[in-house]
Amino acid sequence: MLETLGRQRSLAIVASHLLAAAPMLRDSDLFCTMPARVAHPLASAFGLVARPLPLEGTPGMRLSMVWHRRLDSHPAHAWLRRRVAEVARGLPPIPGMAEAVAA
Repeated sequence: MLETLGRQRSLAIVASHLLAAAPMLRDSDLFCTMPARVAHPLASAFGLVARPLPLEGTPGMRLSMVWHRRLDSHPAHAWLRRRVAEVARGLPPIPGMAEAVAA
């Protein structure tokens, strides 16, 4: 998407998880893109500011679950995946974000 605008992504830091990004952002001039559902609580907790992306036609983010294939037929794991999908489907939509939850 950035290429179509004549832009290029430049990574300053790579974090293993979105929650790890907030403390790094607090004392820097960096920014991070993440789902609004994550960004707003982190912004409140770490004194950050959450804003929508300033790009027209920004596509929504598709959320997926990923697991090792050996757990495909594990009953407890299958139950947990169903519960996570059920809870995710029940969350209210975020304006401007595509509504997609795969089972």
